[in-house]
Formats: sequence, C-alpha cells, structure tokens
Amino acid sequence: MKKIGITLRKLSLFFCLSILTWINLSCSDTDKDVIKPNTIADVLHNNADFSIFNEIIHAAGLKDALRTENITLFAPNDAAFRSSNILNASVITSLPQESIVSFVNYHILGEKLDKDQFTPGIFKALNHQNLDLSLHGTEKVLAINRAYASKMIKTDNGIIYIVDRTVTVK
Repeated sequence: MKKIGITLRKLSLFFCLSILTWINLSCSDTDKDVIKPNTIADVLHNNADFSIFNEIIHAAGLKDALRTENITLFAPNDAAFRSSNILNASVITSLPQESIVSFVNYHILGEKLDKDQFTPGIFKALNHQNLDLSLHGTEKVLAINRAYASKMIKTDNGIIYIVDRTVTVK
C-alpha cells in the first residue's frame, strides 16, 4: 500500500510538471511573434544616411523625445546638411545647448501629419516657431519653409519626411 502511494505521488508530480512545461512552451514567444518597435528614433539610428542628424539629436538629449506618440519629423539626411553648408555635426553641436535643442525641435511637429490628409498652412514646430507647409506640383511634393520632402516614412509613432535641406526660417 505504501509503495502504491509513493508511485501515485510520483506519477501526479510527473503529470503536473509535464502540463506546466507544455503550457510554458506553448505560450512562449518566438522572434517571429514579437512585435519590434519601429519608432522614428529607431529608423534614424539604423540608417547611416542620418549620421549628422543623429549626432545632433544625441547632443540635444532628445533621442527619447523621438519615441513619443504622434509626431512628425522633417529629417535632413547627410546630403541635406551638406546642401545647407553644414559639413559635420560640430557646426550645430558647438552651439549652446538651448540652441541645439531649438534646432532639432524646429524639425518636429507635435502631431502626425500625413501629406495626403492635411490642409496646407502654418504649423507650430516644437520650438514654437512657425513652419509654412504647402504642396507643390502634380505629385504634391511637401514643402517646409525652403526645404522639400523627397520621401515619407511611416513609423509606429509618427511620420518622417526626408528633406533636401535643414529647415530654416523662411
């Protein structure tokens, strides 16, 4: 009788452990199941064409700000900086911290703005300066003050417009 009780306990324990193992394995996520974030910060960080802007964003301490919801970024790539006669990030990062932050924030709207769903007009950048947004030509190219957006990238937390030069006061 004692032997049967020990055997039943062992079988019960084995059965419980088997069920727990099966539940654990069936509920675990694989790389295919996990949704990977695709924020504006991630897109910029993973693209070497934005090395100058990334360095400026880092110096401004605003990388986390590009992970917030519902923003639009007018992102100059390295060629756009060169078109604006800014050959490296130190031209901007050598400025006072407040100026660096203002420079980056002048490229950001605090709302998600899809060019196919907006009315042209004056919008406030995060640095509280006006941005004049309009559409040009039959292809509806987005113009931001004196810069033109060549490409739009939708991310999990907003939209990036790649611009041909840095955004400056009109």
